[in-house]
Amino acid sequence: MFVHDIHLNMRDVVDKLIKASLEAVDAEKCTTSLLQKKKFFDKSTSIDVIAVGKAAIPMLNAVIGEYSSKITGGIVVTKAGCATKIAGHHKNIKVWEAAHPVPDLTSHLAGKEVMDFIQSSKADTIVFLISGGGSALITNPQEDITLHDVQNVTRLLIQCGASINELNIIRKHIDQVKGGGLTKLIAKNQRVYTLVLSDVVGDRISTVASGPTVPDESTFEEALGVLRKYQLIRMAPKRIVNYLKRGAQGEIPETLKPHDEICRQVQHSLVGCLGDAALAAKKMAHSLGIHAQIHSISIEGEARAIGKQCAVLATEALNNRDSLPKPACIILGGETTVIQRGGGEGGRCQELVLSALRKLGDCKDLCLAAFTTDGTDGGTDAAGAFIDEQIALDIQKEKLNIKSYLDENNTYPFFKKLKGHIKTGPTNTGVNDLIFLLIQ
Repeated sequence: MFVHDIHLNMRDVVDKLIKASLEAVDAEKCTTSLLQKKKFFDKSTSIDVIAVGKAAIPMLNAVIGEYSSKITGGIVVTKAGCATKIAGHHKNIKVWEAAHPVPDLTSHLAGKEVMDFIQSSKADTIVFLISGGGSALITNPQEDITLHDVQNVTRLLIQCGASINELNIIRKHIDQVKGGGLTKLIAKNQRVYTLVLSDVVGDRISTVASGPTVPDESTFEEALGVLRKYQLIRMAPKRIVNYLKRGAQGEIPETLKPHDEICRQVQHSLVGCLGDAALAAKKMAHSLGIHAQIHSISIEGEARAIGKQCAVLATEALNNRDSLPKPACIILGGETTVIQRGGGEGGRCQELVLSALRKLGDCKDLCLAAFTTDGTDGGTDAAGAFIDEQIALDIQKEKLNIKSYLDENNTYPFFKKLKGHIKTGPTNTGVNDLIFLLIQ
């Protein structure tokens, strides 16, 4: 039932929408639900588990909850600060905490150990649990490429605003564990299952964590094309550029491809995705008497530009009250990027919201919130930010220069000053970003 004359406490509504969306993509619950429906491993007698990503431990705990007695060993690699308690008493499961979004030495050591673990596995079934962040958390560079090279090219691509798909095309072709690299290591008699919590637009599982067990359709030539697009051929490490050129010339074998025989042994299943979170937010809005619609969950592009588009969408919704019953909630989602122009502190969601605010100016009768579902926006302790009429008034009172904060990519101090942060803490999940536009 929708109530047309209520006055919303929009900050309270945002909190409820965030809570509902995160509950819908709780990694342990989603994985448990899938296992109970599909019963993948009922015929297995022994299971080795490899869990990589921000949601690695919750996903592992789901497998332990259903198949504890069959687990013979495992490795977990998660983001530093995301390691939670492993269920049961499995002393033969090793936990690594590595860096994100740029890999570190621990990422390298963990990558090598994962490869060794697969090659020495005697289990009849290997289960891979893959979630966002895995691309950085495990790495083992190809011959002649160093960890330092991988770190440098990663930073360059992030700074210029390359999309996660573009970044991962490069990663797949310079790293032994990515682009199906781990599938190449399994024994011919092993059954392999990959359960994926998607954090990429379109739920392309070959892009999540750079698809360590998934066939890759990209090529060396495409990887070079990414460097050319952002004019990085001269700036990127020479060893990486030379390796990609050799691959494009056919001197180095391509990544795992769909037609490769070994792919028949691997089954992939999606555990959860952004669509689940968006739908849960829509249902919550409806339960609060708010008209809600999912506008798009495939948003990609530079955060500042997307922020401006959100401002236009908000203005159109405010000016066309007859076409969109009020109160209303417009839900969007996806993953934006930030072009680093300054040396400030912030993240893509905070940048998006501040960009929208600059275009809107006045926030009468509206609230715009954007947050990343993993709880960490750009390495800050904020998941994102929100703006409403009170914040717009406070900006005028404080005489803050929005443009100067944007120019320096310094959005975190801006929202800290105005108490406009969204803070969830580490969520141990991650399915990309959500944007809520509330209209009174």
